[in-house]
Amino acid sequence: MERKRIALVADDSQLPGLLEWAEFNRDLLAEHEIYAIGTTVNVLAKQLEIDILKFQGKSLKKSKKTASNGKDRVIDLLVFFRDPATPLSSDPDVSALLHAASSDHIPIAANRIAADFMFPSYLMSAED
Repeated sequence: MERKRIALVADDSQLPGLLEWAEFNRDLLAEHEIYAIGTTVNVLAKQLEIDILKFQGKSLKKSKKTASNGKDRVIDLLVFFRDPATPLSSDPDVSALLHAASSDHIPIAANRIAADFMFPSYLMSAED
């Protein structure tokens, strides 16, 4: 199985739900490279007891080949538990992840139900 690069992001009000979901999926997440933003890195690392890499939007490399071959992608899946009642975050790292996901055809799970559908998918273990 190829390790996927998975970004975990949550609006402040949705962080408890993301943590609960991540704890439930801890063993699966441990098989992949997990990225988070800001203080979520430390919170997830402490709760899950796995390495969490810090994503920084400025490290995002734009490549026209990214969408077509997948090998240059920064992430393979974005789990972004957001609060639909609040405006989209102005955090530049969140914006960079959303832009990369949208332009590079990266799946986005915007809530727990979507994430629960994606994670047991056979595509999680498929090669790019």
